[in-house]
Amino acid sequence: MNKNEFDEKLVKSISKLKKETQALTRDSELANDLVQETLLKALNKRCSYKADKNISGWLYTIMRNTYVNNYNIQQRYSSREIEERNEIL
Repeated sequence: MNKNEFDEKLVKSISKLKKETQALTRDSELANDLVQETLLKALNKRCSYKADKNISGWLYTIMRNTYVNNYNIQQRYSSREIEERNEIL
């Protein structure tokens, strides 16, 4: 699959990806950020996409993993913040 074919498939999948991120995050700003991050990762990992595979499923996996990773980072940061506040008190 050449770059133009991949880009065309990617563009056609954006509206579905937006709906999925909105349902997952329930926050339009967070959903938009997640779509952008997912698309950026997809473009960077274009060579790992198999032409015979469902691009929506591939994008959903990238999006879900990105969301989970970001959530885990946020939780760790929040936990540290709470511990630091408790130490001060």
